[in-house]
Amino acid sequence: MQSSVQWKRRLAALQAGLLAVLLVLFVPAAAFAEGDAAPAPQAKRIGVVSILGDLLYDDHIGFTAFGNKLEKHDVSEWGLDDVWEGKIGAALADLSGAEIVPLSADRAALRVAYPTADDEKSIIAQYRYPKLKRITETLRQLAADNQLDEIVMLASDAYELAGSNQSIESFGLVTFGGSGPGFYYMVADLYLIDGATGEAKTSKSLQDAHSDREHFGKLPSMKIPDELKKTRFSAYTDEQKAALGEEFKTMADEAIPLTLSKLTAPKKSAR
Repeated sequence: MQSSVQWKRRLAALQAGLLAVLLVLFVPAAAFAEGDAAPAPQAKRIGVVSILGDLLYDDHIGFTAFGNKLEKHDVSEWGLDDVWEGKIGAALADLSGAEIVPLSADRAALRVAYPTADDEKSIIAQYRYPKLKRITETLRQLAADNQLDEIVMLASDAYELAGSNQSIESFGLVTFGGSGPGFYYMVADLYLIDGATGEAKTSKSLQDAHSDREHFGKLPSMKIPDELKKTRFSAYTDEQKAALGEEFKTMADEAIPLTLSKLTAPKKSAR
């Protein structure tokens, strides 16, 4: 009699356990069948801003330091920032499926990130390389105003030329003493900014897939035509300046999606 009672208790416990399993397996499925589907993850909202395209550098590197001559020219009328923002946004949408949010950012308020000799007494003031701490709050507020998860920002960088102690920066033209070629170039970084904090999550140097250039590695660049190799930008005709502006609008067409794919790639977890 006692063994029969124990067996019935065990059977009842087994039935209760099986019922619990069936409830776990089939109740959610039934709920979804009635239209209560699990919510899909919301696509990220990403804003894009460029603070690169206002200032062109014309850098001549002589045989000695006394032959070095640097000129800077305001070319904001070319509208490069607008063009580059559009290309970055289109590439981001293709790569990530994110919602790209048009911004009306105050670029002047963001360009205060670039140190100058007037406000920065250090070696970095020589270069147009952004100190992002200066604009963290501006970026955070920009993200908050536009309900952004992230901001992708294009900004100037500096690059030391191979076989030289000279650096170039931003975008423009560089020529060398002697009969060697001159180049148009872009030296820039793409930053991925956290919308909640305004701080950079990561950054990548703007690079294309080529690596056979003597001086520039993978930086976007092209040779200056022979007839303009010894001409400073200030002596270009209006037509030559306009044509150069069009070249810069497309110079990074390969580099932008390639660099963005690295910038937005998920980080591999350490094993």
